[in-house]
Amino acid sequence: MKLVLQLPVLITRMNSPSSLLPFLILFPLLLASFSLSSAQPAFWFYSCSKTNNYTNSSSFAENLKAVLSNITSDTQLSRGHDHFYTVGARPGDDLASGAAFCRGDLSISDCRSCFSDAAGEIRQVCPIQKKAIGWYRDCMFRYSDHPLWGTMESSPKFSFANPANISNPAAFFQQLRILLLSLQAKTAAGDHVKYASGSRRVSGSQSVFADMQCTPDLNASACFKCVGDAINYIPTCCYGKTGGSVITPNCASRFDIYQFYRNDGNPLKKGKDRSNSSG
Repeated sequence: MKLVLQLPVLITRMNSPSSLLPFLILFPLLLASFSLSSAQPAFWFYSCSKTNNYTNSSSFAENLKAVLSNITSDTQLSRGHDHFYTVGARPGDDLASGAAFCRGDLSISDCRSCFSDAAGEIRQVCPIQKKAIGWYRDCMFRYSDHPLWGTMESSPKFSFANPANISNPAAFFQQLRILLLSLQAKTAAGDHVKYASGSRRVSGSQSVFADMQCTPDLNASACFKCVGDAINYIPTCCYGKTGGSVITPNCASRFDIYQFYRNDGNPLKKGKDRSNSSG
């Protein structure tokens, strides 16, 4: 996979070939976004496969257009945080499978805007590749020549750590782990929207805030393992820091010393099964 960093940040790279460039993850600190084209903002980071390319005249290209159009249609975006869609019957040949996944605390309008931007941008940065994934702060967009629904992938796997240090790391990370383990159980127990957020007092006026999320196609045990792996990596990537994140294609977890997630506004309701297919 070709990995491209969009903004200069403090990053730890994990489980990726040495030739890959480090890049930013889905839920980092709010940063300024730079535009790659006039149509949509640039991804914070993206990954394109180095093999399995396609041509514009191929059946895969036509099916991919149908997938992207379906996922970004107003009818589909009104259904919730995510959408999966597959066109074609032959994996590795004409089959095109797409997935869009939005943060669990955001509104329908937030998700609609993010999905639309991502669908346009992913064709710009990965114009001939059969497998691609891109992240903004609020959503992920990916497609492949193999079915995505129900398939857990552990890579690309990345971490991001805030540059600032915490003054009491031992106490801070002890309370952080307690918080993350409680959120792990809540996330895995979720029905369709597998998302949880919360906070815990560290000492005095200082608290730690965190959230985590799994893609809705994962069952409870797979989600529990996915976010569990992220929790276990946080001390490696982010110990002593005021905040950080770990992300894979199927789950993500973030923590910080301020409340970065929303607990008001118009959160999305439970959606229907998104494992739709055609062709």
